[in-house]
Amino acid sequence: MFYRLFYFGEPVPIGLLGVFAALTQWYLAATPQTPNIRLDVSDASPVLVGCIALSVATLVTVIALVVLHDYPFSMDELGAVFQARLFAAGRLSVSIPAEWREHAEAITPVFVNARPADSAWVSLYLPGNALIRAPFERAGVGWMTGVLLAILCVAAISGIARRLWPNEGVRQLVAIGALALSTQFLVVAGTPYAMTAHLAVNLCWLYVWVRGGPVAYLAGPIGMVGILLHQPVPHLLFAAPFGIRLLRDRQWRLAAWMGLCYGAALYLSLAWHEYVGFAAATGGLISALAAPQLISWHVALMHLVLLATWQTPLAALSLAVCLRRVGTLRPLEQDLLGGLLISLVFYVFFRLVTQGHGWGWRYGHQALGNIALICATAWPTFERALGSSRARRLALASIGVTIFVQVPVRATLLRNATASFADAARWLRAQDADVVIVPNDSIWYGRDLVRNDPALSRPILVYGTYAADSMRTSKPLPVVPRVRRISVKELVILGLEPIQPARRGSR
Repeated sequence: MFYRLFYFGEPVPIGLLGVFAALTQWYLAATPQTPNIRLDVSDASPVLVGCIALSVATLVTVIALVVLHDYPFSMDELGAVFQARLFAAGRLSVSIPAEWREHAEAITPVFVNARPADSAWVSLYLPGNALIRAPFERAGVGWMTGVLLAILCVAAISGIARRLWPNEGVRQLVAIGALALSTQFLVVAGTPYAMTAHLAVNLCWLYVWVRGGPVAYLAGPIGMVGILLHQPVPHLLFAAPFGIRLLRDRQWRLAAWMGLCYGAALYLSLAWHEYVGFAAATGGLISALAAPQLISWHVALMHLVLLATWQTPLAALSLAVCLRRVGTLRPLEQDLLGGLLISLVFYVFFRLVTQGHGWGWRYGHQALGNIALICATAWPTFERALGSSRARRLALASIGVTIFVQVPVRATLLRNATASFADAARWLRAQDADVVIVPNDSIWYGRDLVRNDPALSRPILVYGTYAADSMRTSKPLPVVPRVRRISVKELVILGLEPIQPARRGSR
């Protein structure tokens, strides 16, 4: 899926970014050597920031409901929705009906675990994201989770920018706008992925961090939430440079407090994995790492491309500027850049080379706030090179490219990638049967079509490979009045892709 999304989705944005960079270089060459620089004297207008937040909320809503039809495309997203619905019902787990317990493997969705001890279903992921989502799932508006988290992200980055650059309203707006114009930020907020929650928590963490003093101690509890959202790694990668600087500056009291909070969070994460029966959690991070291979570096380059093409074009140029001038950056700005680079380097050593599903560079989503703030860090360089008026025209050009080209291109990619799977999922749930057998080994990503809910509502979806095996063993499936066996042809008509026998695997 990773390679397919890249192949179909990235050629136009890559070309667009190249053209934008070339035109910017020409614009720089055509600019007088002593440009006019206009100094800010006030903060960004709260009304304008509110309008940006409202625009973000509107776009995320359209993406969630119109483009994606509120469909959890990947099984990571389904796992979050599954556990959120359990929490919404006031439960941590749910027992599989007795007649299906010895056939749990036949009906359990990916990333949901059937505990060996009591045959209860529970998500393999840590519970934080699902807990945040649970009240909205209970109200039947799960998609609003991402909308509200996106608004929180805009509010938090606005507060950070005011602290870092007081009375520099344009610079503050550059940071806010760079985040609001990130197509990755907008698209992922329209999904159940935990990554928007990671970004929101990290920005709240950073806000109290830059406040300093006693308020900085709130970063400990906020960091605990970040660790427990779905996996500890995203927040730890973001926070690592700040923690290293804390030790270098010998702020022992705050360092001890942060260590205590983070240690408690990691203990709770192990306790949750013990509860769900996820034995691989102990030592799982170490086992997930491996020495880089040639493919690892190739995919890292692809990740870097995704990092650039899913942001507004000015963001990639700002990153290049800051990398060239890293020695002149303030310590906190260096830490922001460090968090981004650490994330890139870490996944070179990750055994699961690609991110699989995901929009943009999903593995680095927690650092999108870093990118937005780096844009604001680089803004004075653009003003010195171009002058205030020309620099603002460049920013407006970046905004125009994002709104009128990037957003439509990304919306088309989303629909092309997800529509057939969403249609097939709805069609399977609409079958008038007690059990529906899905040919998971004959359809590309066919395993993802088995999406039973916590209540095990009818029809119960069954993996076709398991049903075939059960006919050859002494463990036949439970007898039910109405069984519907789905053919490959029916799913192909809905737009799914058949696979040849030589290519068949677990999916």
